[in-house]
Amino acid sequence: MAASGYSAAVVTQAPPSPSAVWGWLPWVLFFALSRVGLPAAGVIAGLLVALYPTVTRALRDLSVKLPDWMTLAFFAIATLSVLVDGSALLFFWKYSLVVLWVLFAGMAWASILLGAPFTLQYARETTPPEFWQHPVFVRTSLVLTLVWAGVFTLNLAIAGAAVGPISPPWFALLLPTLAVAGAFVFTARYAAAVSRRAAAAIPQATDVHKNSATLMQRAP
Repeated sequence: MAASGYSAAVVTQAPPSPSAVWGWLPWVLFFALSRVGLPAAGVIAGLLVALYPTVTRALRDLSVKLPDWMTLAFFAIATLSVLVDGSALLFFWKYSLVVLWVLFAGMAWASILLGAPFTLQYARETTPPEFWQHPVFVRTSLVLTLVWAGVFTLNLAIAGAAVGPISPPWFALLLPTLAVAGAFVFTARYAAAVSRRAAAAIPQATDVHKNSATLMQRAP
């Protein structure tokens, strides 16, 4: 039973991946429209697209994940800059990448320090509650959250280095995107590797159980 629980706790570990469309679309709209000289339109479009999945999940009594809240926080700040005046929007656009990665890095590290790594929110959606306290399940989420926190912090450093008098250079968008893509790849491969080790432990535990039972039957 222990080996079976060990496997189930890890095999059902879900990587923290956003919706195929809604997770990325707000950012694509924001940066694409801003790059062609329409930053206000990018802010409004990003906010509306980010609101839709969050509101629908809340109305269906589904949990809204911490990264979703960080996305909304970013676009809420951006919307305020649009409503104030043009200079505020220009100021925000200059530091937009810094604001973005401060929010996400702060969220990730805070969740670790508070003992609730944010990747647990995703994993618990596909894992039975009886495995939520399993050491392997908890440790896997902690490792994954540490990796994401490191990526977000790296991206914050890149954004800080790219701050200048004009809009962010392309490398400040490209390198963080590659880093995030790498984190997704690591998440999938790490979870799969742990799952394989967990599955391999099941027959070993079964063999030990059978051998123990045979010895007990032969005992006088």
